[in-house]
Amino acid sequence: MPAIAALLGVAFFDVLKFGLKFVVYYPVLTDGLGMLLLLAIIWATLEKRPFLYLLAMAAAVYTRENLLALTVFNALHSIRTGHGARRFLTAAVLQLPPFAVYLLNRRHPVFLPLYDTGPWPMLAAWGRRFLLDPGWQEVSLLAYCNSLGLLLILALLCWRGVVRFLGKYYEWAYYVVVNVLLSIVGGSDVDRYAVWLAPVAIFAVLSLDFSRPGPPPRVWLYWFIVQAAAMEFFLPWFPDEAFYLSRFAAHATGPTLAYVTVFSWALIATAVAMQLGDQPPLDPAVGSATSAECWSQMCLAAVRSPGVSSDERKYAQNSSNACRSASNSGLTPINRGFCARFKFRQLASSPSRTRISTSYGPGWAGVAIQMA
Repeated sequence: MPAIAALLGVAFFDVLKFGLKFVVYYPVLTDGLGMLLLLAIIWATLEKRPFLYLLAMAAAVYTRENLLALTVFNALHSIRTGHGARRFLTAAVLQLPPFAVYLLNRRHPVFLPLYDTGPWPMLAAWGRRFLLDPGWQEVSLLAYCNSLGLLLILALLCWRGVVRFLGKYYEWAYYVVVNVLLSIVGGSDVDRYAVWLAPVAIFAVLSLDFSRPGPPPRVWLYWFIVQAAAMEFFLPWFPDEAFYLSRFAAHATGPTLAYVTVFSWALIATAVAMQLGDQPPLDPAVGSATSAECWSQMCLAAVRSPGVSSDERKYAQNSSNACRSASNSGLTPINRGFCARFKFRQLASSPSRTRISTSYGPGWAGVAIQMA
């Protein structure tokens, strides 16, 4: 992934409603520190820095104990990228120190807990509420949109590419599953837990559009502006608890909940409209501008074929010129949004979508591309 994509990913994360703003405005809470340690653990895992990984994980035990779930993420990444049977032993041994620190903290806690009932009753209670309360299920889905904004919407719009990404990098598939489960059973702050899915959403979405070096498509500037506005990045926040809770969909009530709901649906409609407007135009006879280039080459080949009449040669030459103009019109998928290009790559790479027929007309070799 090029450097511009990494900078874009950092920018998208920074403008999240519960991203950098949450750390700046609420430094007393350990959640901001826990989120920074989450990013440090992910970075140390991907860059294969075991010492920094163990340091960040040890600090996470005293900040957010649920970060211990990332030990499996680290182990899966080590197994996928390692070589030989030794990688399984290395991945397992690397996870022992974090759990040793956890057990030490439980036996000799640095900070005495207010309620020492253990996590399992709370996890079971919130899990039952999610399963049995349809209203809470709707609020939880709304909280994801309120927390992630366009990152969630774009990932859903290009879900096939995201599924392929998760299938190839299966440690991220585990990351998604465990964080969704933690957001369900972890308590009422679903919005705050949902932001932990931002790294995988950023990686998956950007991987669809930045697989090759080059300048970013212009549509990403529009996406970023919409995301910054939706995440209230340009609005000041206030440190009181009432305002803090009003930004959560899970805690909102009355007019505040109505505002979050309407604004989230407006964001979804905006994203869908922008995506539909970013689709490349399709030619009924050719299928797409890039297919027009192939059609142009076939027309030129037909012109040079022996046994072609003058009328057929003239028709093929005109078709070639028209197709070349279409492919250079600036409307090709190469210059358009990431879902448009991704969908075209699916279309172009699928043998079942394109077939070459030799029964189209009796003239110049009878070659035509028919899009299924």
